Amino acid sequence: MNRSLTPYAWSRHVSEALVVCAWVVVVWWALVTFLIDLGPTLGLVWHPWFDTYLYFGAFSAVIAGSSVAIEQVHLRRPFMKRTVSSAVAAGIALLVSVSGIAIIRVITGMVVSDGMRPLVEGGSLVTLRYTVMIWVWAGFATALGPLIVRKGASWRVQIAAGLVAAFIAGAVWHTCTRLLFLDLYYASVAGPLVWALFYNSLAWPFPDQIYAGWIRVLSGPRAGHRIPIGEGSQTIERIIGHYPRGLDLHLGANDGVAELHASVLRRADGSFAVRGLSQSPLLLKRMLERIDLRYDVRRPAPLESDLQMEDCLVLEHNKGSTALEFLLLPRGDR
Repeated sequence: MNRSLTPYAWSRHVSEALVVCAWVVVVWWALVTFLIDLGPTLGLVWHPWFDTYLYFGAFSAVIAGSSVAIEQVHLRRPFMKRTVSSAVAAGIALLVSVSGIAIIRVITGMVVSDGMRPLVEGGSLVTLRYTVMIWVWAGFATALGPLIVRKGASWRVQIAAGLVAAFIAGAVWHTCTRLLFLDLYYASVAGPLVWALFYNSLAWPFPDQIYAGWIRVLSGPRAGHRIPIGEGSQTIERIIGHYPRGLDLHLGANDGVAELHASVLRRADGSFAVRGLSQSPLLLKRMLERIDLRYDVRRPAPLESDLQMEDCLVLEHNKGSTALEFLLLPRGDR
């Protein structure tokens, strides 16, 4: 499925986080291959602390870079622009993460007791007590990279998402090493997966502006016909009825539709609504909800209700009826 044409469903809010998680698994596999197979095979020798820099730096970079890349894909940014933006976000996350870990390492060595200093400085101690600040700092670095390239993003939301995601990831990593698997192998991938899932879900809400509103005819001779509501910064109104001229959606007089039966609006803020323009019945149907929007002559203006994905409109007139459906579909041409 084309990621830029993600259906308007609840799963869209986690679909992009799952894509980032897939990149995390790929990078984790590459790291494990390098540290376990390629490094010893090539005769490479390094201090155990290098594993920490490599581990957190790599995951900070891939989570930040892939998150920005997916956002740019959905917003239809040019290839070169999204490539540069992703590289900048990943590079900033990598540099900030590695430099921060070096500072934390020095500070930790200064504050621990003399008996614990050799263990802490040795880099082989596996416990959340001495790595929680590294997790949190890596989460900050992950949020800082995308924040630089995301225009108009709230720095509070971005930073908070990075810190919360990394803290939860550290807790999951610690739980896997102590309670669940009792194995660093599975813990090493469980932590970054949780990190990627929570950060991408919290930091970047799926944009509704990539969807366009449509009205589709469900019954009658014109079943299957659909019209777009339109887009822009101004309110747009589409008229539905059987009046022979000037209507956006013309339906037959024998299909249960009045001359000017209803209208569907796209407001300036991007939300959608429906109005009843006729005294003939107009029923808005959605799960556990029914709204009669027929025009009330005692009111100074027509009744209006918000429209949501897959809302059904039932128009009745002269013993006939027609059903319409409101849809939000991805814009494929942006």
